[in-house]
Amino acid sequence: MVQHTAANSIDLLTNIQTDIPIPSGSFRKILTKLPQPAKNLSLLDVGCGQGKYLPFFAPNSVGLELSETELQKCREKGLTVHKWSFTEPLPMELAGRQFDAVMLSHFLEHVFSPHTVLLEIRKYLKPEGLLIVHCPIVNPLTGISDKLARRYGWQRGFHGALFGDHINFFTATTLRYTCEMAGFKTLYLGSPYLPNSLAKLLLPFWPSTWLMCQKIDNYQYNHESCKSLDQQGNIVWRI
Repeated sequence: MVQHTAANSIDLLTNIQTDIPIPSGSFRKILTKLPQPAKNLSLLDVGCGQGKYLPFFAPNSVGLELSETELQKCREKGLTVHKWSFTEPLPMELAGRQFDAVMLSHFLEHVFSPHTVLLEIRKYLKPEGLLIVHCPIVNPLTGISDKLARRYGWQRGFHGALFGDHINFFTATTLRYTCEMAGFKTLYLGSPYLPNSLAKLLLPFWPSTWLMCQKIDNYQYNHESCKSLDQQGNIVWRI
């Protein structure tokens, strides 16, 4: 017979909490906006960090990360991850694969060409697959907080969208347009912390936003959307 002591009960509870991840923050609320449970969706998490989102999705989900330190922490958790420099084609391990969803959390503000990345990501999404973006946004208060941070010597983390490692800067509206012009249809834009009745009014002043989109199959640019140069250096429209 096994005696159940208080210590045993605590150990059992600890194991249960470790094995079953609990979503937190705004991500917990975003999960409720998915068209089906996350555990049924395969995810490609681009710039996955320590892989905090991957355990909530299907077991065949994959993370991509630049930092070897972060990759090692993901592997210690038993997650499937690959190293990607973000400026090269996606890893060969993904050849021929498509996912139900792609996550870009605090990622687009760091890359040289957001539009090019989005076009590349489309190739790895199933028809009508989901694009989930979380991004800091510029708002009327951004400049004020930056001036205060510089004046009083706060850490650069207080700068929000103007964090020192960012090279792209979005408002909620330009983030939506950027994704739509890469062939996605907006399903949700906002912060789950904002009440529905005030969301449109307060979002332009919010420090970050979530964007959920759906891949538009066979997407094509509008006529005269893109310009290029011919051999003589004249501007021509690409159709």
